[in-house]
Amino acid sequence: MLTVYSDESGTHGDSAATVVACYVGHARQWQLFGKEWRGLLDSEGVEILHRVDLENFRGEFKGWTNERRIGFLQRAHTIIKSRTIRGFAYAVVTADFKRVMNPVIEKALGGIYGWCVHDCMVAVSKWARSTKRSEPIDYVLEDGADGVEGVTRMFRFVAKDPVYREKCLLGFWTFASKRQVIQLQAADVLAYEMYKDMVNNVVNGKLILRRSAKDLIRAPDRTNYWDEPKLRAYMDRAPMRGFLEQLKA
Repeated sequence: MLTVYSDESGTHGDSAATVVACYVGHARQWQLFGKEWRGLLDSEGVEILHRVDLENFRGEFKGWTNERRIGFLQRAHTIIKSRTIRGFAYAVVTADFKRVMNPVIEKALGGIYGWCVHDCMVAVSKWARSTKRSEPIDYVLEDGADGVEGVTRMFRFVAKDPVYREKCLLGFWTFASKRQVIQLQAADVLAYEMYKDMVNNVVNGKLILRRSAKDLIRAPDRTNYWDEPKLRAYMDRAPMRGFLEQLKA
């Protein structure tokens, strides 16, 4: 049984980019992850890893040094890489999405957050089939994001079509907090790194990959983003035009 734990970054306020990141693993891996992650947090007297708080030395991380942060992250990254099969992260330049996306498709796929979750779902199912897996895949998503209603609409949209549901290998889906479900904290780490990469490299054009991202992201992990040219090219494809006509019908 495969389970995907997913988190987002950039869905609040006027963020330059919106990101959804997730990790997939089987039940035994996630069980070991939970045990080892809790041990990591307890060793530092931390209740929960919010990556943005760690980056800015606030909340539970107030007063930490950079050296302590680096050591903590290296240990966290080791657990993530050893106790998950693969990571996926997909992002959109927020202003480009709002400018390009057809409102009918945006509504069907749950807005910008739903679009990114759908991206992850498609990528996970393609990976699963390429590795000869065919069982339904369950999804657990962080419940504090703006746009949860849209994501729920997107899941229902996929689930109501038996062919599409089978194509996406969709099992059940639910929402939970990172305090309730510790595995969501792994996705929080990847979502933060992808968001920083989007702002630094795609939006601002600095072409700098953070050392923390290099340490976290493995060669098999998959990340991608949408900007205006990519979105326009995608919307012009015949399958998307046909999809739009179906939604209008």
